[in-house]
Amino acid sequence: MTPDPRGPVVFCDANVLYGTLLRDLLMWLGVRRSLRLRWTAQVQEEWTSNLLEHRPELTPDRLTRTCEQMSRAIPDALVEAAPGEESFDLPDPDDRHVLAAAFACGAEVLLTFNLKDFPAAAVPAGLQVAHPDLYLRDYFTAYPRAVITALQKLRANLKRPPLSQEEVLAGLQRAGLPQFAKAVEESHLVF
Repeated sequence: MTPDPRGPVVFCDANVLYGTLLRDLLMWLGVRRSLRLRWTAQVQEEWTSNLLEHRPELTPDRLTRTCEQMSRAIPDALVEAAPGEESFDLPDPDDRHVLAAAFACGAEVLLTFNLKDFPAAAVPAGLQVAHPDLYLRDYFTAYPRAVITALQKLRANLKRPPLSQEEVLAGLQRAGLPQFAKAVEESHLVF
């Protein structure tokens, strides 16, 4: 099955963009328009500041370049912060900007590791809140070629050090994507 050429609109929470492997996989899916990724400047600030806090060897300039590369690769990914975030009743008020932006940009999916932060009763109709592991597993099941192509691109760009297919799958498991990694492994498709 071929993915819809328009791809679903997927809003990324900061925790989804934090890890390199997942971010790179999503970016390759986005570059190919398999997914139409979206995020705000506030989301970018959140994941980059958290990464700088936990990875002292990284520099602000390096992450600024990463964000610029992401914006060049997918020019329509960066969306404006949405007004009216105070209308969303969430357990953590600091997450309201994420839900408001996802809703305002017409996202079909809000991708986050923190499902509990977005209870179903608070999420507008038509917006699915999904864990990246389950979402990517299901997306792979529906569109294996699109995902394998993205994994091929991801792996081809890993040069320092280069990683084998098994190492990429192990890295995806460590990144919180065990079911997705297992589905790819069990498919026996080579990337």
